[in-house]
Amino acid sequence: MSQLPCWVQYVRALGPTAVAFAVGAIAALIAYWQSKTAHYRLRLDMFEKRFAVYQAVTNVVHMRGNINQEGFAEFYKIIRGAEFLFDGETRDLLTRVDGIAWRGSRGQLTHDDVRFLAQPQLQGRLEDRFRRYLDLSKVGLK
Repeated sequence: MSQLPCWVQYVRALGPTAVAFAVGAIAALIAYWQSKTAHYRLRLDMFEKRFAVYQAVTNVVHMRGNINQEGFAEFYKIIRGAEFLFDGETRDLLTRVDGIAWRGSRGQLTHDDVRFLAQPQLQGRLEDRFRRYLDLSKVGLK
């Protein structure tokens, strides 16, 4: 038997286990924080890309499709890959505006294109379509 007090023997026996548990808990906490940070970073990156697409589409609508070749190149650069950022009706609307911009850059707007862009409620439809992708009010960030 050892001459050490009983409580010291317990600390000596359980000390490495307690330290390992504490280190594991700290590592788990750091991993959790990193995953939350990565999640928020992804949301921010998605927001930035989606907002740029929204602005580009809005600009084409405001210009009524009258866009030059350089303007179309910039528009296409922004919306390239946007079909992976949106789904459903928003993707369809984006595809339609992309086609209108392409025809507008070549001076080939159709009567349907002009009528579509001249709709007074189109801006509201754009906002409604993009809102669910751009609304950060429900994320919990303050």
